[in-house]
Amino acid sequence: MQTRPGKQLGFNFALLMLIASGLSAQSQPNTNVLYQQLRNLKPGGDVINVSGLTLKRDAAIFTFQSGSFAFYGVTNNKETGAVFIGSGHIHITPPTREERHNLLILNHTEEFDEDFDQALFRFTDDTAAELRKASTGNGEAKPSYIQIAQDFHNFQRMKLHNNYDLRILEDVQSAAPGGFFLAALHSRKNAHLLFIIDPHGVSEVAPEEVALHSMSDWGNTILLAFHSSDEYHGQNQVNGNELNATTHISSENLDATIEKNGFLTGLATVEIKAATDGVAVIPLNIYRTLRVSKVETASGEQLEFIQEKKEEDPDFGVVLKSPLKKDESVTLRIAYGGKDVVMDEGGANYYPVARESWYPNSAQGLGDYVTYKMTFHVPRGLELIATGTKLKEYNEGKYTISEWKSDVPIPVVGFNLGKFKMKETQVQESGVQGKPGDLLTVNAYANESTPDNMQEFSGAEGVGNINTASMLPLQLSEGAAAAEIYSDYFGELPFSHVALTQQFACGYG
Repeated sequence: MQTRPGKQLGFNFALLMLIASGLSAQSQPNTNVLYQQLRNLKPGGDVINVSGLTLKRDAAIFTFQSGSFAFYGVTNNKETGAVFIGSGHIHITPPTREERHNLLILNHTEEFDEDFDQALFRFTDDTAAELRKASTGNGEAKPSYIQIAQDFHNFQRMKLHNNYDLRILEDVQSAAPGGFFLAALHSRKNAHLLFIIDPHGVSEVAPEEVALHSMSDWGNTILLAFHSSDEYHGQNQVNGNELNATTHISSENLDATIEKNGFLTGLATVEIKAATDGVAVIPLNIYRTLRVSKVETASGEQLEFIQEKKEEDPDFGVVLKSPLKKDESVTLRIAYGGKDVVMDEGGANYYPVARESWYPNSAQGLGDYVTYKMTFHVPRGLELIATGTKLKEYNEGKYTISEWKSDVPIPVVGFNLGKFKMKETQVQESGVQGKPGDLLTVNAYANESTPDNMQEFSGAEGVGNINTASMLPLQLSEGAAAAEIYSDYFGELPFSHVALTQQFACGYG
């Protein structure tokens, strides 16, 4: 939880919410012992020499002509990293025609080849054992190994903003074998070339499990992304709907308070089911400026959690007291809050910046279909329009409170906040076997006034009057047409003989 001068009212209200919900004072993140070991690991004096070593990882073949590996220390009896200095080469033959074509566009060749002179490896598979088996003798410990590790650690935090230590903790904390593999290569062409294999899906391209990134000061270029190569053989089960995360969210109750300045405080009650055995760490997605203050089970047992600084690698994960078995569930209560999630644009216009991450959800993004219940507290005079069906709305003190629920499991929920004008129409859904369908109510909302940063343009020559309310008839007709098209393509909506409401908004947020 964060405070700001002049915003004591929001802080007091958030504090009262936490006390009323049964959550005690804030907890400190990142205190897990194994996580701290991983975070501070460096390659030490354990060095081996290699010559003519070939290491195959999925579609990639690493060749180490000559050089030395310095190993990281052991965490929970598992080796998780090594640094290489010497002469090496990576060769990748993408398993699909589409990826070969994509590589041809980006790299002017259908296969990827690159020489490197140093590399950092992080892993939870059997890489350490394979390297040690190929040893030709002990090598010399040098400060350069530690420097390479430190440089990548800083690059991971300040440039990539991905917490690979948290990802490795998932496998280290679990008794089940891991399969994570990361190679950060340095060459003349690419100062930061990342090849990643993650059975749970690589960040940014999940559910695909293999990716090749070229990182620079200008950004991240994804050169390749594909599923594990063996998935393309046999029955060819590869598809974009693959669910390979270790957990899936079943239901989620959200209680959120949004102040006039946009500061958001929330309490999420999340029911999570394990998709595999040995789940000891649950990664969740939440916007980087939202700071988690406490995580508890449904019985009030406090849990450790990971969340580094918002400017660095702020990935969020919860460490369980004991691993879950497949299909076993746990309920988490997560208290959080922060700014820069909802921006006050002036004129009662609010822009929800974190549309998909204003609450804790699946680390794979839009991967889980979840049943949601939501309660919002917003300043009186403002209106909140959320995903789903509004159950009730009432005033209490300085706040308007509204309660919502999703009619069916959905992948994401969101909201718009401000002062709105609304128009409504009804359309007939497609019937079944010639029977009439249900009436679907379509509501379209528009902001009543323009935000501060657009007022200077309103009425300017060539621009005209900026007014989203005038767009309502168009948005309403487009929404109605979309509803009919979706019904024709995907069938009638799940609940027959019920008038359903679908909401569309046009505006500055």
